[in-house]
Amino acid sequence: KKEAEEKAAAEKAAAEAKAKKEAEEKAKREAEEARLKKEAEEKAAAEAKAKKEAEEKAAAEKAKREAEEKAAAEAQAKKEAEEKAKREAEEARLRKEAEEKAAAEAKAKKEAEEKAAREAAELRAKQEAEAKAKKEAEEKAAAEKARREAEEKAASELKAKKEAEEKAAAELKAKKEAEEKARIEAEEKAKREAEEARLKKEVEEKAVAEAKAKKEAEEKAAAQKAAAEAKAKKEAEEKAAREAAELKAKQEAEEKAKREAEEKAAAEAKAKKEAEEKAAAEKAKREAEEKAAAEAEEKAAAEK
Repeated sequence: KKEAEEKAAAEKAAAEAKAKKEAEEKAKREAEEARLKKEAEEKAAAEAKAKKEAEEKAAAEKAKREAEEKAAAEAQAKKEAEEKAKREAEEARLRKEAEEKAAAEAKAKKEAEEKAAREAAELRAKQEAEAKAKKEAEEKAAAEKARREAEEKAASELKAKKEAEEKAAAELKAKKEAEEKARIEAEEKAKREAEEARLKKEVEEKAVAEAKAKKEAEEKAAAQKAAAEAKAKKEAEEKAAREAAELKAKQEAEEKAKREAEEKAAAEAKAKKEAEEKAAAEKAKREAEEKAAAEAEEKAAAEK
């Protein structure tokens, strides 16, 4: 009986020691679980704070980008308006120069035509004066000749016959000379008219050449202007395309970083949930073991 009591006392002491040890281990586990839970909560709070700060930073950067894009667009619009005003002023200046040049050319043409007309009138007046003087000289010579012939006829009738013959010869000669003179004058007149026609043709050809040169210069200036505008437009389009590509790449990088941060947070939340489930399973297992131990102790006590 004494041995049984000692054995029961020893088993009881062992059971109490075991229960004490298990209680200490349970308290230790619970403290560790509380510490892990606190660390997980602090980590989750820190991650939430970091996520919020990242979102706020992204929103601030987005607002900054939008402001910069707006300022760039306004600056571009201002620059385009200034360039347009500059082009219009240059076009107005070129038009004014072209009009002034055309007016000067028209004036020069008119002055040249007036000068040619004056020279032709002076030439005609000179020719008429020469013809008049020539005619007067011929009439004077004829009158002098008639006077001499009358005196000679009165002085000698005998000589009249001879003089009549000489006169006939002279008249024939004068007629020939007059015909020769008329021919020479006709040739000179035809020559003058041809010269006047040549001068008139040269003036007209010069005017046509100047008009053609003016038209070619205007067409060349227009072509150069169109080429310059096309080049400027192409450069502006290429620049806009580059900026759009850079903006798109930047936005894609930001979206990728955001996705990675969200995936990381999801993975950490999943790991936290699995740890909590594992801790809950271990706790349930310990509680079952403790319950089984308690039932064993109760059974032992009942047997005792």
